Amino acid sequence: MTYIPRATMSTLKKLEKMFGAVLVTEARQVGKSTLLEHHINGIESAAVFTMDDATTLESAKLHSKEFLAINKPPLLLDEIQKAPELFPYLKQEIDKTNGKGLFYMSGYEQY
Repeated sequence: MTYIPRATMSTLKKLEKMFGAVLVTEARQVGKSTLLEHHINGIESAAVFTMDDATTLESAKLHSKEFLAINKPPLLLDEIQKAPELFPYLKQEIDKTNGKGLFYMSGYEQY
């Protein structure tokens, strides 16, 4: 399948230089994960985790601090809404390092 460039990529590139974390939210099946995966593939040593994977989700929820200690940024955390337990530890990492472009997250809200 061919990737279709999105206009929001330029916004993403600006935001990652300003903030430690970037969250892309929108309705389901509109390309959030595809956008972020395409972008993060160009970042050296970046890792992708989806909370759709049961093992990843369990680790992120039950062992949030350890999950982030083992998996160093930059990270793409897909379907982050399923693991809200990660948020305090993401904040701590961003505050500690004052780094930019550490975490890329995608998620959706159910209405």
